[in-house]
Amino acid sequence: MFLLKGTIDGSKKLFIGRLFGIGLTFISGLLIIRTLGVEEYGRWALLQAIFSTISVLVGFRTIEALTFHIIKSRENNNLSQRDLLVSSAVTVDFLVTSFLFFIGVFFVGVYQKYALDSALTSNLLIWSYSLSILPNFLSNTWTSITRIQDKYQRMVSIPLLIVFIKLISVSGLWLTNMLSMTSLILLTVFINLIQGFIQYRDINIWLKAERLPSLKISLLNLPWRNSVLSDFWDMLRAGFITSSITGAVKKADVLFLGYWRDESDVGIYNLAKNLVSIVQSPFS
Repeated sequence: MFLLKGTIDGSKKLFIGRLFGIGLTFISGLLIIRTLGVEEYGRWALLQAIFSTISVLVGFRTIEALTFHIIKSRENNNLSQRDLLVSSAVTVDFLVTSFLFFIGVFFVGVYQKYALDSALTSNLLIWSYSLSILPNFLSNTWTSITRIQDKYQRMVSIPLLIVFIKLISVSGLWLTNMLSMTSLILLTVFINLIQGFIQYRDINIWLKAERLPSLKISLLNLPWRNSVLSDFWDMLRAGFITSSITGAVKKADVLFLGYWRDESDVGIYNLAKNLVSIVQSPFS
């Protein structure tokens, strides 16, 4: 009964946090579209959509696999297996994020050539936005570890903090007439670095409490065929297929619209989509 009550309370916190997060993001979007105009805002939405779509196509659902198998290794009191699980998940996500860094820039070029009449922004800014993706490779591991510890308040407060920092920063740029595509991309790099640092710190605190080595990326020693982790790899492969299909359906709509319509329509659609997310949030 106590476990059920804790789960329900945690779900309430996550729901409220998600609702506030979407609301704050919507306010930021209003300031951005008011300053940039619907056409430039549409370009911003397309740049984000390209990277988020590729991310779900090439990413592995390490959250569920890592959470399940760490809990299982705890029950067996298997420290070495836990270490292998964490290092494997982090390394996989690092490889995927690094691949996204390069393939994202390539796909932006392809999309600009065949779907748009002009470039979204300069090549330097596209590379800068791609760079902002790299600190995100710890997000899945952080979510798993935070979930395992039942730190629902932490799962709510950190994303809310990031969204709040973005809103304050966007408001400051808007008030000082410095809000532009360039400043938004640089702001994204800055915010993702902050988020990555927080996640890195939280993960290492947990590892120390579990008497495990500090966070590491082990490319050479990654146990791809380790029989101890065979179930973990099987779960990753199964999750990859389902998440790629469902994720692409949810993320690629902006790209399809950008192919058939102009950037102004994309900007209006993306703002409306954010508004619908707030309305749907209580029922999703």
